[in-house]
Amino acid sequence: MVWAGICSTGKTPLVFVDVGVKISRYNYMDMLDEDCFPWTEQHFGDDWWCFQQDTAPSHKANETQDFLQDRCPDF
Repeated sequence: MVWAGICSTGKTPLVFVDVGVKISRYNYMDMLDEDCFPWTEQHFGDDWWCFQQDTAPSHKANETQDFLQDRCPDF
C-alpha cells in the first residue's frame, strides 16, 4: 500500500507500507507524525491548511481523533 497527502501546491512524501501490514490507529498516528506533519510544517508554515481523511477504522479511532484535534487546525 502507498499513502500520500496532496494539496493544490504539492504532495507529501510517499509512504510505502509492507504487504500484509494492517494499518492500526497506532501506526497510522506514527505515519502522520513521522511523514505528514513535518511536511505540513515545512510546506505551510503558519498558513492555514485542512486535513481530511476517509472513514477507515484507523482514522475513526478515538485516539486518532484526539491526536488530530491536537495537531491539525480546525479539525
